[in-house]
Amino acid sequence: MPAAGVLAPAAFAAANLIVYWAGWHTDKRLFLAMALGLALFAVHQAHVRRTGTATRDDLAWRTALWIIPWLGGLALISWLGQFDGRQVIPFWADLATVVTFALVIYELAVRSTLSTTHVRELAAMDSPLDLAPAGPSGG
Repeated sequence: MPAAGVLAPAAFAAANLIVYWAGWHTDKRLFLAMALGLALFAVHQAHVRRTGTATRDDLAWRTALWIIPWLGGLALISWLGQFDGRQVIPFWADLATVVTFALVIYELAVRSTLSTTHVRELAAMDSPLDLAPAGPSGG
């Protein structure tokens, strides 16, 4: 994709601004829901590892760890910010803080991705779903 190195981090920063602009009143519910989902995912991963029922690489849990500082940091910025927050961070400085934070987290996320080789290996594994196209009989 042309200009992906610029467009992807810019899009992530823009998405973080949208979350921030929603305001702390909305964001605290969003962050709580995401934290709950993350906790459920962690419980599932622990169960899969304990029972040995994993058919894949358990989604390489370490590649998702960037989500924890992202959620915590964006929640803190939102809580301290101008939109329904404590208004500790002055206007404009809050926007610069969100963008800078988003770009740092984006870089952390990119650095924690699986290697291309690993992704190809996972893609080559049998899928738990039958993804073959339906035949003329419709099944």
